[in-house]
This record gives sequence, C-alpha cells and structure tokens, in this order.
Amino acid sequence: MPNSKRLTILNEAEVKDLYGIPSLSLEEKRVSFALNNLEQDVIKQVSPVARLNINLNGTYSSSFEQNLLDLDEIMQPIMQNEN
Repeated sequence: MPNSKRLTILNEAEVKDLYGIPSLSLEEKRVSFALNNLEQDVIKQVSPVARLNINLNGTYSSSFEQNLLDLDEIMQPIMQNEN
C-alpha cells in the first residue's frame, strides 16, 4: 500500500473479503436466489415482457420515456389477488 496519511484498520485482503464481489458456489447461489411458492406464483402472473423490463430496469413502460415507477404500486393488485 502506498504511503498514506490515512489510518487503516483493515488490510487489503480484509477489505476485499468484506466489500468485494462474493464468489458463490452453485449451491450457495441456489439457496440465496431461490423463490418461495408465493413469489413464484406472483411472477407467473406478470407478463414476460413486463417481467423482463422490471428485472432489467426496475420498471415497466410501454413507451420510450423512462419514468421511474413505484414497484410496490405495480405489484399491489397482483398481491391482493393472492390473498
């Protein structure tokens, strides 16, 4: 590490371990990103185009204008149908 006047508590390896990109095994990915039955049912009710846009942009819009929408507002009618 270059000469610095900053106080360091963690060494470079510790910083990388804490804040770096995790390397997950296939099983760890399955556990971390698995959806429960309710989440799977909700996703099945959303059209593939909307699902793709929500995954990529966090929003769904049929126009080229990119106004951010409230995802809770979009999902609320779907969730109410589940109850």
